[in-house]
Amino acid sequence: MDQLVGLRRMSYSGRGLMIGMTPEGNTFLGYHITGRSPPSQARKLVKGKESGVIYTEVTDPKVLSQGSRALLIYPAAVAIGDILLGSNGAQTEMVYSTLMNNTPCSHPCRTTSELAMTIHDAFKESTYRFDPENDNWVDLASFEPDPPINTPRISAAAQGETGTLYIISKNGGERERRWHDCCLMPGNAKIITTYKGGNEKPNLLPFTGEPLEARITAITPQEIARSILSAISHGSKPGENFAVAAAVMMYNRKTGTVESAIAHP
Repeated sequence: MDQLVGLRRMSYSGRGLMIGMTPEGNTFLGYHITGRSPPSQARKLVKGKESGVIYTEVTDPKVLSQGSRALLIYPAAVAIGDILLGSNGAQTEMVYSTLMNNTPCSHPCRTTSELAMTIHDAFKESTYRFDPENDNWVDLASFEPDPPINTPRISAAAQGETGTLYIISKNGGERERRWHDCCLMPGNAKIITTYKGGNEKPNLLPFTGEPLEARITAITPQEIARSILSAISHGSKPGENFAVAAAVMMYNRKTGTVESAIAHP
């Protein structure tokens, strides 16, 4: 079994991103959703038949209407050749556009990668999306406008042995950007989540510090996705199990193709 100990210890992680490499050397990106509120839970992950994009979809429109579609419906994981990209919001589209206009070339693993700098460039300027439910504009290059929590925006990208994890959170009244460049190695992965994991009430605490470490023994996207889902699934009582879905996108270096899998409770 994959050793997702840090993730398993979290009572409530919010949403999370994992980048890593299988023991066979295939780079992958994992994404998961947990939800405390009915709108957050009224979703599932689906895969586009033509695009291969993994995105959130409504399971109960009436319940979802209590929240913000601009914050809850978005592409969660996409592939651009051998580049795997994911995020917890509509900023996926913003980063996708930046990568399409400036696709990094293959390169050896190094501390400050071309991939990481391209991701960083995507967040240099604010990009706005209108939210009709709340009649306001949402800045995709900033933390989410859901006070008093101010949920961080998290993003990740991986290509070959290089990966980056990016988080934008609120620090005082200001926007704080932090990113972690990762050298991906077979059988290892790194994870960031939106929240610290303690299920604090009423205000959740944002994820801080270094990414969580994980040991990966699975070799297929299906196995990894089930491991992530198991790690975020807890008890059966109300207020214990917040798991919504998990998904994995993997670049198979032998076939040169992208494989993916989705797991629901």
